[in-house]
Amino acid sequence: MEGKYQIVRELGRGAMGVVHEALHMALGRRVAVKTLLAETGHDPQLAARFEREARAASAIGHPHIVDVFDLGRTPEGLLFMAMELLDGQSLASLLGKTPCLPIPLAINLIGQILSGLGAAHKNGIVHRDLKPENIFILNTEDRPNFVKIVDFGISKMLLRAVPGQGGGKGSGTVVGTIMGTPLYMSPEQTLGQVARVDHRTDIYSAGVVLYEMLCGRTPFEDESHAQVFANILDGRYFLPRGLRPEIPPAVEEAIVRALDRDLEKRFPTAAAMREAVTGRSADLTPAPELVSASFGGPLFVGRRQEEGDVPAVMLLPEEPRTTPKHGGAYGPNGVTATGRLAPLPDNQVVPLLADDPDRGLAARAPDEAPIELAGPSRARSMSASHGVLAPDRLLSARGRSRIVKALVLLALLIAARIAYSYIRTTRGQVQVTPVRRAEPCKVTLAVEPTEASVQVDHIPVTGEDLLLDEGTPHLIQLAAPGRITRRLSFEAKPGLELSLRLGRVLPLPSPTDPEPSRAELAASYPEDPLAREEINQAFSKLDRYARCLALVGDADGDARKGGGPRGREIGRCIQLLDEASALAPDMSGLRAAGGAYLQGATGGQGVGALHKLLATFRSEFLAVRVAWQMEELAREEADNGQTAAWHMRRVALAAQAWLRQSRASSSLSSAAARGLEDRRAKLGEYHHAFAQFIEHSPRVMARLSGADAFTRAAQTVATLARSQAGQRQDIDAAFAACRQLLAAFNALVVE
Repeated sequence: MEGKYQIVRELGRGAMGVVHEALHMALGRRVAVKTLLAETGHDPQLAARFEREARAASAIGHPHIVDVFDLGRTPEGLLFMAMELLDGQSLASLLGKTPCLPIPLAINLIGQILSGLGAAHKNGIVHRDLKPENIFILNTEDRPNFVKIVDFGISKMLLRAVPGQGGGKGSGTVVGTIMGTPLYMSPEQTLGQVARVDHRTDIYSAGVVLYEMLCGRTPFEDESHAQVFANILDGRYFLPRGLRPEIPPAVEEAIVRALDRDLEKRFPTAAAMREAVTGRSADLTPAPELVSASFGGPLFVGRRQEEGDVPAVMLLPEEPRTTPKHGGAYGPNGVTATGRLAPLPDNQVVPLLADDPDRGLAARAPDEAPIELAGPSRARSMSASHGVLAPDRLLSARGRSRIVKALVLLALLIAARIAYSYIRTTRGQVQVTPVRRAEPCKVTLAVEPTEASVQVDHIPVTGEDLLLDEGTPHLIQLAAPGRITRRLSFEAKPGLELSLRLGRVLPLPSPTDPEPSRAELAASYPEDPLAREEINQAFSKLDRYARCLALVGDADGDARKGGGPRGREIGRCIQLLDEASALAPDMSGLRAAGGAYLQGATGGQGVGALHKLLATFRSEFLAVRVAWQMEELAREEADNGQTAAWHMRRVALAAQAWLRQSRASSSLSSAAARGLEDRRAKLGEYHHAFAQFIEHSPRVMARLSGADAFTRAAQTVATLARSQAGQRQDIDAAFAACRQLLAAFNALVVE
């Protein structure tokens, strides 16, 4: 895929997509590659949803969100995304084995889930399909029970309201569309109220997930989706402590608030819910360690920030029990768990979290006696739930009446004060100085290429004119296939015009590349580069030749195996060369080489002759591409000066030239040896200049994502080139080092 990833094996597939394990060929890293299926991949709505998933996950950048680091297309034109390969199991799989999790483990997991959701919400992204299947748990030696949230396929982008452009609805759905999984959907989702869906929808789903981890079932269950929806809208469910009395009251209160039908009464943020459940406000929850115990069952131990022993909760296996039904309230057949919670000694208190030793789970406070439920209870709001959870706190009818009267009187006094202030102001007795608010100002954005995706403050935007708060800092990020990603920090000002260009990636060398031609070896850095428009036209033309070569390269391989060139690829290649011929600038040598190959392919040339024609075609293409790469580098220096990105591109091109010269100089003839020494000297000169730039501009380098990897790879290539001076070239070592350098260059994020 794009010369970067080699598919290893299929990991799983669904109705629309398939996930493979793959190897990043340059870095040797195991990754997961997700693609749409061929039969669904050309559906524009599914493609948009797929791309939205990749961009949403990539924009968040949080330890508890799966890391998506590449988006591209397969040779067949299907979108693919590359992400980190997760080694573990889904929460759904874990709950299938242990329906009721140990309370400290459940609280720890939900804390991590809410940390990830909070990061997504800060970036203006709502997941909308949070459920155990989309919560992955890693269990490595250094990260046991570590949560990763996956699958942002139906995520909603919360766009800022722009004057004259409506009220900031999310993209991707329309009013009346139901999106999500029924058992975990909020009331507003079940009604298809897309405009009302915001971050509190995810908080509702998190409440359902926590309920299921603690109680072994979801709060709203029934035989059909319609009945589930009706139960969600009705809001009737059994309180968690009625099903499992050892659940802490504070945790139950948090669940009740998260599951409120009125989204205004839910937690305002994921961080607020996390603090209510865990008693902590830190950004990350320490994951519990899984330790083998002598009794043969797993022992979950909370990890402390400081040293010291920590009490444990043991899950004993092989003693199934049926969860109490509490008057038939827990489903028609009850639920059987695969283990039980071991009783703890009376003098041992298990902390809610490892570094929260003052809040116990083993004993219940005297004023928190369990409630006997005769049937289902409706949880309306926190004020109502307090009455259900703690009956001794219920107010008498007289007390409630007095509170209502006091609140009404207070409201009347406030209204009278506001009215009095208004009357005084209108009579001119009081001069009111209005608070100055930031005014929206128009910022004009010009991006090359025009099809690049643009995010401002992590929120996708479209169009050339942006309305942003004046005088406030903003972050813009741009990405496009085949281009280096860019970030830019700026302050919005009236009339500000931003012109941003994404530099092209450098194609990786291939073992099948022919030896360089004299034209390629003679390519040099121009003193007076051509205009940017001419350079763009040249690369647009070269792109068609590159696509043709990719098609007929496979046909050539089949020909050498005895299969012969395929007519479909040859026909498409003819079409591409016709399109290229109509574009400027003139590339007569390349056009002639391509035409000669196509004439031989359609005229029945033998396999050997056809292979030579293709090698000539490819060699001519590489020579022309190198010349225009030099033009682009010179134009970049003329426009922007010797920036970090310019130094890196110059080193990468010098390494590419040294590799190609090494291939031509394997015999070490006198002329070839002189050419190789010249290329080696240029590489050393450019690398030395780059090292000096790093020394004098450390802050600039620190802002470039991936700069460290590129710097290390550049040092490896420069060292290898020096060590091979005057010797027969080790082409394999040079190829591997240069390929890694070019891959590191393509992975840069330039700021």
